[in-house]
Amino acid sequence: KLEKNKTIKPEERAEIMKTLKELTGKISQLKDELKTSSVVSTTSKLKSKTEAQKELLDAELDLHKRLSSGEDTTELRKKLSQLQVEAARLGILPVGRGKAMSAQTRGRGRGRGGRGRGIVNHMVVDHRPKALTIGGFVEEEKDEVLQHFSQFGDIEGLQEEESPLSVVLTFKSRSEAENAANQGLKFKDRRLQISWHKPKLPSVSTETEEEEPKEEETETSDLFLPEDDDDEDEDEDESRSWRR
Repeated sequence: KLEKNKTIKPEERAEIMKTLKELTGKISQLKDELKTSSVVSTTSKLKSKTEAQKELLDAELDLHKRLSSGEDTTELRKKLSQLQVEAARLGILPVGRGKAMSAQTRGRGRGRGGRGRGIVNHMVVDHRPKALTIGGFVEEEKDEVLQHFSQFGDIEGLQEEESPLSVVLTFKSRSEAENAANQGLKFKDRRLQISWHKPKLPSVSTETEEEEPKEEETETSDLFLPEDDDDEDEDEDESRSWRR
């Protein structure tokens, strides 16, 4: 069109062509930058779990130091709760997190003998559920619900359900779960639906596994019975020969 337009002077035509070339070059440069940024974003997603785990560990160490020195930990606890929710969402919080201290205390001075270990196990083991199923909110409020319950205790696990919409939050201890159930019931202007989450156990396979050892014991006892009878017969023959 520029070539056919006779009203445009050659100097203006040259200037317009130059501008178009510059724009074309900038467009190509932007495309290359977009490709590079997409690669970087993919790499950052891969590193997100490691970074979140490091931030969580640093926050826990910082909290421990401040508690030891008697400093105010209000803001740090809020930050730690947010990091725990993010870590639970990413699936990097292992089961039993935060129990390393109790494990060290349990083993102190009881390396020998089974009596001490038996007493401690009786005190520590708690089979009561510590996971809550929470419903009664909409999809847009899910993050707010997680933040709401993170203030009542340390969240070890997060499971999201779609039908019906709910979340399963596993707390570090039974007492924290009870506190969350009592204190966190009211959310905004309504009451949430909270119940204890009990995972289903495979009862059929358990019964099968329990029956198998009984069969093995029966087979083992049957195998050893004839040998005992033979030994008794041999003893009787020897005693008779001596009597003769």
